[in-house]
Amino acid sequence: TVVIHDHRSDCLIVSHVGDSMAVLVKKKAASSSTDQGGVVAVPLTRDHDPALPDERRRLEAAGAVVKQEHGFCRVYQKEGRRPGLNLSRSLGDVVAHGKCGVTAEPEVSTHQLCPDDQILLVCSDGIWSVMRQ
Repeated sequence: TVVIHDHRSDCLIVSHVGDSMAVLVKKKAASSSTDQGGVVAVPLTRDHDPALPDERRRLEAAGAVVKQEHGFCRVYQKEGRRPGLNLSRSLGDVVAHGKCGVTAEPEVSTHQLCPDDQILLVCSDGIWSVMRQ
């Protein structure tokens, strides 16, 4: 995950592959005179999970088999048990890229910043597995 702050247009450009995430922490408006507001987490990326309908379609069109195993979807070659990857996009997996449609092509998006935007978090899947979003 790479996030670039374009200072001229005051926006974030987010480029993302895999299961690390970018989350923007925004100030939440108070809902009453006694409520002081707080913050809310806004995901700027999504995990590239083979279970996502658009990702699954792309993988299967490229010849991959997507199987549900032990609560996770995994990507395999049609003729075998490799690679067993639980991501639909990754960097550096030669077998998955060559035979299963897994790609290193990032999803790219922009986010216009506003005064309520407070903190940008870019963390690996290990952090998000133990934190609530």
